Amino acid sequence: MKIAIIGGGLTGLSSAYYMGKAFPHWEIHVLESSNRWGGKVQTKRHDGYVVEVGPDSYLARKTAMTDLVKELGLGDTLVRNATGESYIYHQGQMKPIPGGSIIGIPTEFLPFAMSSLLSWSGKIRAGLDIFKKPYPGNEDMSIDAFFRYHLGDELVDVLIEPLLAGIYGGDLKRLSLLGTFPEFRQLEQKHGNLVKGMMAMQGMRKQSGAVTEGQFAQLTGGLESLVDALVEQMPKNVSLHTSTEVLEASYADKIYRVQTQNGTDSYDRLVITTPPKAYERFFVGDEQFEDLRHMEQSSCAIVIMSLPKSAFTKPLQGTGFVITRSTETPLTACTYISSKWPQTTPQDKVVLRVFLGKPTDSTVDTHSEEELCELALSEIRNILRFTGNPEWMEVVRLQKSMPQYEVGHKDRIATIMDHVVQNYPGLALIGTPFKGVGMPDGIKQAYELVEAWKKETKEVVPMDTHIESNHGHHGAGPLEGRPESHHGHHGVLSVEGRPEITGLEKVPETYEGWFSLHANYSINFEKWRTWSAEQQSEALQSFKDFIGNLERAHEAHTSSYAMYQINGHKGDIMFWFLQPSLQELNEVELQLKKLPIFSVLQPESSFVSVIEVSNYVKSPKDHPKVQARLYPKIPRLACMCFYPMAKQRNLTDNWYMLDRQSRGKMMRSHGQIGKKYEDTIKEFTTGAFGMDDWEWGITLMSDDPIQFKKIVNEMRFDEVSARFGIFGPFTIGTILDMNGIDHLFF
Repeated sequence: MKIAIIGGGLTGLSSAYYMGKAFPHWEIHVLESSNRWGGKVQTKRHDGYVVEVGPDSYLARKTAMTDLVKELGLGDTLVRNATGESYIYHQGQMKPIPGGSIIGIPTEFLPFAMSSLLSWSGKIRAGLDIFKKPYPGNEDMSIDAFFRYHLGDELVDVLIEPLLAGIYGGDLKRLSLLGTFPEFRQLEQKHGNLVKGMMAMQGMRKQSGAVTEGQFAQLTGGLESLVDALVEQMPKNVSLHTSTEVLEASYADKIYRVQTQNGTDSYDRLVITTPPKAYERFFVGDEQFEDLRHMEQSSCAIVIMSLPKSAFTKPLQGTGFVITRSTETPLTACTYISSKWPQTTPQDKVVLRVFLGKPTDSTVDTHSEEELCELALSEIRNILRFTGNPEWMEVVRLQKSMPQYEVGHKDRIATIMDHVVQNYPGLALIGTPFKGVGMPDGIKQAYELVEAWKKETKEVVPMDTHIESNHGHHGAGPLEGRPESHHGHHGVLSVEGRPEITGLEKVPETYEGWFSLHANYSINFEKWRTWSAEQQSEALQSFKDFIGNLERAHEAHTSSYAMYQINGHKGDIMFWFLQPSLQELNEVELQLKKLPIFSVLQPESSFVSVIEVSNYVKSPKDHPKVQARLYPKIPRLACMCFYPMAKQRNLTDNWYMLDRQSRGKMMRSHGQIGKKYEDTIKEFTTGAFGMDDWEWGITLMSDDPIQFKKIVNEMRFDEVSARFGIFGPFTIGTILDMNGIDHLFF
């Protein structure tokens, strides 16, 4: 397999690193047009300074970058920013941002009321949000419209706009809320309005007792040290090519052709990590990429300057400030690098990072770099009132470099991605135009791409490869006359200490029982609140009638079901339906979809499968305990944990190439772990070959959720689970009965 990755920034290098490790037999080429690696990431190191010319840090809560830093052995160089009061520069005055506010949104009354930044009318208007309903409608909206609806014009102009506009370098009137800050919409819908949601979030933070620390992270050697580590530790099957500009990329006859100044090469798969404008040279003639090619991008400039501390008549307060759009200056913000990152600067120096580039202002595009330096120095001197001149200055101009996620962004990107899936197999589009403009966003996209390809290649199995049920059977106890079925084993070993691989064998027999559907839904509380009390009552009653019918069938043991309230962000409610046939399973799902309540249920995920028992030691299907496993009556235990899984199939660890005897002995040995939990956990295994994206589904039930953690942890430490088991996403929840339905909706 031959792969090309276009773009050698952090996203492209991360893709190559993860891919090279995951697929050591693939030939991977990284093509970078410039003469250096890292894209915008660039660190200036000299005379005791370690100063970022590009981005100066990343949001620590986005852990994908921290995980990579630690994996590359740089964990001990991680530092958090110094914390301090933040300021707004508005109409010639420097004022602190009210305490307890989160990106300008008030969460505490007293600091907000005492602030001199806003007028009393502005404060009252913002406070009235506590009585407002969620923003009307279900469509995307601009950041500006959303926050003005909740908090009023003054707070948006003075606080929200300068704080948020700098992140995307754009006009809040055009930027998409759902494409940039969807968490605010989720908070608003969950709690009824924005202020209540932010207050609840702040309360949870305080209640958790979390230590207050800087929200940004850096490396003591500079962010470019991460780029250096990636290049140095790149797997051997990855070749790196700088000064290699891609002139054209096309797809025909199941081959990707990439043309550079050195000629044209062919590839089986292609990863593109470039800014949107580069797509003018890719897949020319395909109009489905036009939205990407014409995506708006904003410009900005950063002027960095070093001054002696003696140039300032008094110490700088905080770590910097942002500037309101109405203030007459082309500057947008200034960071005191020597205060925010004291380890980067000699103790007797002050380093400032001055930002230029307001929306609709052409200064960055029309001025030379020398003019930008002079302008930045003049403007920041007027604000901070320092004397003398900088000892050195550095300017970086980023023209048309920041993709603008305008209203409707998510839908446009979804359309492009659907087109790629349908027409360009093996093509991956990742990077700043898609799911976030920060460095961790690109690394996360790279990691998720490789994980998806690992899963995809795992599932492409020759037709003569046999399939069996050898997953996990955690705690319900073994059937008489047969071994337990577990995802892992100890087993018969060869002289090298590995299970003997003897080639493909006869497919072991399995018994199938009831068909199964796990379905997760989120509740659209915003829409629910728009219904009248009568509509809500009628909807709940018909829903309860539906559940009552399922309950009667469950008691008669002609089918079974259970409902759970989900913990976490993967939904609000899970249904587990068991039916005698696939047609009857469809009918139950259709009945649910026809209910009025379904119009406020948003599908999150589903898993279709069938109850399965494998039969390594012959036990008749009509054995009572086999029947109990195939046609279970779902117990009403307090907690549920569900996850899909599969078996490893690669050149060194291929479960499906082990001989039958080895597999049987391994599962018997591994089954001893499950026996320890048979009094506290009930487990159900469903097979999904040919039905869903994973091979099996595992449903665990217990009155004590800690038992889930214990057994899964123990299974994963088993040698063969660690080598052969592949675990999917976990969903956990608590049992939901008829009485709990009202509590869930009200």
